[in-house]
Amino acid sequence: MKLRLNLSIFIGIALGMISCEREANFHQSEQITNQEYYNYQETETFNIEGRTIEVPLSATQKDRYIIGGDLLMTRAQVIKYYSKNTKGFLKYKPWPEGKVYYQWAPSISSRVKSLTTQAINHISSKVPKITFIESKGNGDYLKISDNHIYSSGGEVEIIGYEQRMGEKNVRIGKSADLVTIIHELGHSLGLLHEFTRPDRDKYILFHPDNGPFYTQPIDGSGRLEGTFDYESIMNYSSVRVHDTAPYYTIVRKDNMMPIIVGNSLSSGDISALNSLYK
Repeated sequence: MKLRLNLSIFIGIALGMISCEREANFHQSEQITNQEYYNYQETETFNIEGRTIEVPLSATQKDRYIIGGDLLMTRAQVIKYYSKNTKGFLKYKPWPEGKVYYQWAPSISSRVKSLTTQAINHISSKVPKITFIESKGNGDYLKISDNHIYSSGGEVEIIGYEQRMGEKNVRIGKSADLVTIIHELGHSLGLLHEFTRPDRDKYILFHPDNGPFYTQPIDGSGRLEGTFDYESIMNYSSVRVHDTAPYYTIVRKDNMMPIIVGNSLSSGDISALNSLYK
């Protein structure tokens, strides 16, 4: 109880230091309820390398699992994701020659298509060795479509490139913002969530009631490149959904302040992609 009271005090002080713009964002976030935020119907137990892991089942596809809220995986991909046999980007390969092939779904909304085009241009401008090429639907490519289940979120079926992967879906909610789309494309290029780094517990604190969304065991493939990047677009911004301290889904451990993701690739994200796409 004493610890929770101290956390509450620290957060109260920290929030007082946040800019007006950031405060507005949090006031909007506070309207989200636990039921809306943790939209999992059920989980399945995996035993991987001696670890027991509860993995949420996808609400959009029967034979898929959802990792970190937006990574849609098969059973084989889940096992690969949590395996510790390989480290970092060794497990997730870059697209050959940095050429990323994609195709628009015929029914994609004009808004999602426009914002995704902006996201593609943003990534290409920051990492020149990555080139997005519109595909005719042959070989290995990303199929970009609307997400009809989660209006403001996204889902992606691939992390980086896999040989003979065929068509892999990237689904974007009709009301998703540019940040969300860059985040999802980041996964398709090989980037993982920053909060899955093996050393994450040195830098961030999770609310104990977060459930499988954040508190799944740290994956065996998280990269250790530099220090934790609080500004990485591969993070999730803190959301207030709890009635007990620390109130937010995730806070910084050094000052108990909520995490706020920027609106573009961070310098750390760019460095990671440049390292992957040499």
